[in-house]
Amino acid sequence: MTRRLLPTRASVGAAILCLCWSITTTAGSKRPVYHAIDLGTLGGTHSAALAVNDAGQVVGRSYLAGDTFMHAFLWTQAGGLLDLGTLGGSHSEPRAINGVGQVVGTSDITGNAGSHAFLWTQTGGMVDLGTLGGDYSTANAVNDAGLVVGQSFLPGGEHAFIWTEADGMVDLGTLGGNHSWASAVSEAGHVVGTSTIAGDAEYHAFIWTEADGMVDLGTFGGNSSFAVAVNSLGQVVGSSNTADYLETLAFSWTQDGGMVSLGTLGGTYSVATALNDAGMVVGLAYTAGDMAAHAFSWTATGGMTDLDNRRGGYSGATHVNALGQVVGNFFTEDQAESHVFWWTEAAGMVDLGAGGGNVASATGVNSTGQIVGAAQTSGQENVQALLWNSILPTPTTSADCMKDGWQNFAGSNWKPFTNQGQCVAFTKGK
Repeated sequence: MTRRLLPTRASVGAAILCLCWSITTTAGSKRPVYHAIDLGTLGGTHSAALAVNDAGQVVGRSYLAGDTFMHAFLWTQAGGLLDLGTLGGSHSEPRAINGVGQVVGTSDITGNAGSHAFLWTQTGGMVDLGTLGGDYSTANAVNDAGLVVGQSFLPGGEHAFIWTEADGMVDLGTLGGNHSWASAVSEAGHVVGTSTIAGDAEYHAFIWTEADGMVDLGTFGGNSSFAVAVNSLGQVVGSSNTADYLETLAFSWTQDGGMVSLGTLGGTYSVATALNDAGMVVGLAYTAGDMAAHAFSWTATGGMTDLDNRRGGYSGATHVNALGQVVGNFFTEDQAESHVFWWTEAAGMVDLGAGGGNVASATGVNSTGQIVGAAQTSGQENVQALLWNSILPTPTTSADCMKDGWQNFAGSNWKPFTNQGQCVAFTKGK
């Protein structure tokens, strides 16, 4: 899954924020409807959901009461919010969850003398994965086989690692420099990340396999490239600068084709953020004149597609699932609010709003279309983790949408507004 106490188990029924969509043109139209569940906190005022697996298990971080210490959490429909604790120190933060519910991240150790990568399981709790000799390590990703990757400090630098239950933490080395870190691992065991080369003046993307070790993916002629995700076929995506340093371009790398530029939307900058096993890549790219940045998708056959039909503004795609559903974030045209969006080829970009306040962000999506992230509360004083669930739409008419409030609609009081031909409604309740 690649490719961050009142009470300890908080009931999801304690606080639910519903965000519902329905088309406003004709009654009975079938378009996406999303209900956003406020997952609550571990007692503090801020929380954020960071990842979700296909079983609907959500990981994130939350402040405890007093907003001094932050802990990793796991949320499930059945159990609500579960504090995953720490390795003895004050703070912990998750980075990823796999399909069987294993969570990885980093935690302070006893006495806060350092922070170590951890693996958490339902049966074993939080397990310290150790370091490569220094005081700090971080786990960034885990696949369904339980292969964990990240980086660990050691004298003179930090190195990417892979961890297995059989072999423990194994140093993956570097491309000749003193620094490397692993960003993602595929279900087939490909590890990708970034490493300095000899002299530490350049950063290059790499792919590592047990058979070939660490392979330099090169650059577009410049001094840096960064790999951020890999699929089960070994396709790698990231970004690299050009020889004249005037452009940074998203790339796709394959064993047969090498590093291929994904281009831009007319500007000089693009970055890839995620891809699926079908080879669909998403990210953000500047438009002509570098006046705006838009979310994009890319395929080998179709090239780069602008997912944002606005002239200006800023949007970026953060994740894509196996069905080609894309999620991300965008600023409204007046730059006053940041909203979450959901995109499909059939529906286009659907605005999921900003929760109860003015700012929301999407951080993950699973294969069933569940989206996770965070949003401000209505008073804009707190930020809380959200899970958006897709459901069948409730038929409505444009006249219904324009009313000041939908009384007794689904048993709630609604405050709707229209946006791009759709009706959005918020309610706090059960």
